[in-house]
Amino acid sequence: MSLEESVSNTKTNIVDSQTYSGIMLKKVHVADLSKTYGPRQRGIVADEKIKKGELILQNDPVTSMFYPFDDKRCSYTFEEYYQLLNEQQDPDIKKYLSMYSLPCDDKNVFVPRNYLTRDTMDLTALLNHSCEANVTSRFTDQVIALQDIEPGTVLTVDYGIGLTADMKLLPFDTCRCGTPSCAGANVFQRYKQPDWQTKFYDYCSPYVKEKIDEIRKQQVKS
Repeated sequence: MSLEESVSNTKTNIVDSQTYSGIMLKKVHVADLSKTYGPRQRGIVADEKIKKGELILQNDPVTSMFYPFDDKRCSYTFEEYYQLLNEQQDPDIKKYLSMYSLPCDDKNVFVPRNYLTRDTMDLTALLNHSCEANVTSRFTDQVIALQDIEPGTVLTVDYGIGLTADMKLLPFDTCRCGTPSCAGANVFQRYKQPDWQTKFYDYCSPYVKEKIDEIRKQQVKS
């Protein structure tokens, strides 16, 4: 089933967006995309035409599931993270921590500040990956259109802007987005490609930028 076919009837699968944290700057809705991405998987679908470069979503710092990424309160070493995980007796808390903790680099991980209550979910956390993403984000705080987007289109982001193959806690090992340029097992190594760097460098996390900068330095030396 193509992505277009999977969202043709998403209006019948709308999920209550009031349970989510985020500021909608364009008309979008949360949809059940289980048929495309697997059981209980959700995503964000455009409800209006969105032009390239327009801001679509913005995190609400008051209700966000994360502290700002420069706030050390949400940053754990992997040793601390695994200790926190093992200390939890509630399987729902363990599942939440496993699903929504985000690797920052090869040594640290961002942990949701609301892992005990699990009372809200950032809309930006619902963006699914595609190797031909139609949106991108800045530190998960703002979602920006990379191209013109028609109503009924699922919003997708390239997870490579924040993840590389040397990290732990990657959401998957092999991409199966089904696009013509799907990178498959190399999905988290595309930061090495000049074309990808040109398109996404400004949106990358500091860690990914550092890796790209090192590649460029080596190229200059050679």
